[in-house]
Amino acid sequence: MSLDTVALIVDTENHFGVTFTNAETEQIFTVQQFIDVLYTKIQRSPGMRCKSQILFYRLREYFQNKLGVDSRSFLPTSTIRLLLANHDPRQTWSTMQNDLHLILPELMPRDIDPNISKEYKILGIALYGRPDPVTYKTVRDFVNWTLAINHKTFIDPQNICSKEELTHIFIGILSESVGIPVHEIKLHHRFTDDLGMD
Repeated sequence: MSLDTVALIVDTENHFGVTFTNAETEQIFTVQQFIDVLYTKIQRSPGMRCKSQILFYRLREYFQNKLGVDSRSFLPTSTIRLLLANHDPRQTWSTMQNDLHLILPELMPRDIDPNISKEYKILGIALYGRPDPVTYKTVRDFVNWTLAINHKTFIDPQNICSKEELTHIFIGILSESVGIPVHEIKLHHRFTDDLGMD
């Protein structure tokens, strides 16, 4: 087990007040497997209102009142870029963070300038390496990423209503531990092969 993995396990144990056995950690290879094992160890509060729902309505109200977006257009499947069609993404992002007191997913170069190519060219050879723009994703993605980034202030680890909330917290912890943005972490990712945790 690598030092990165040990640090992640310790951070997770401390955050939730749980303990992983060696036998359990030896069977965990992906983000989803880690979450599945962790879910068996926590107390759940199913009667609580889900934080994703709370944040969704908070963002919808903001987009309606501050950005003039019709609330009927603000759906989980709506694309952020279309909702911000009449606004400068960089300025809007900064204002939103200040107004909502939240850290938002970091914008990519192609969020700012959609004309930037997805590919890098080295010696004339095209390499597809630029990450997908954050604003090209859906409101649902945006809510999930924002919850993961702000999990320490938004979600009480002792009062989790669902596996989805647990997932937001763990992805936030993982992002902090390995320095990978939350929007680049997928549930199927393997810790060694995909996330580079040696």
